[in-house]
Amino acid sequence: MLFVAWLVAGVVHPPRRSFPFLVALVAGLSLPVLYEGYSSALASRLTADGFLIVAAGAILTIYLDLERKRRVEMTRAGRLAKVDGLTGLRTAGPSRSP
Repeated sequence: MLFVAWLVAGVVHPPRRSFPFLVALVAGLSLPVLYEGYSSALASRLTADGFLIVAAGAILTIYLDLERKRRVEMTRAGRLAKVDGLTGLRTAGPSRSP
C-alpha cells in the first residue's frame, strides 16, 4: 500500500516534491518498531521493504522527470508528433469554442 502512495507522489509531482514524500514514507515504514518492539527479523524486513520502495521510486521519478524535460524541449522546438503513430491520422490542434 505504501508503494502505491509513492507511485502517486512520483507520477504527479516533480522530484523536488516527491523525494521529501519518500523520506516521510520510509519514516512511516519504521513505525511498527514502536508498537511491536525491536527484533532483528522485523528490522531486516523493514530495511528490505524500505530499500525496494526507495529504489523503485527513485528510478520511476528520475525517468518521469527526464520524460517531462524531453517533452518540454520538443514542444519548444515544435517537434511534437503531428501524426498519430498508430493510425497515421493528423492529430487535432487545440479545440476552439466559437
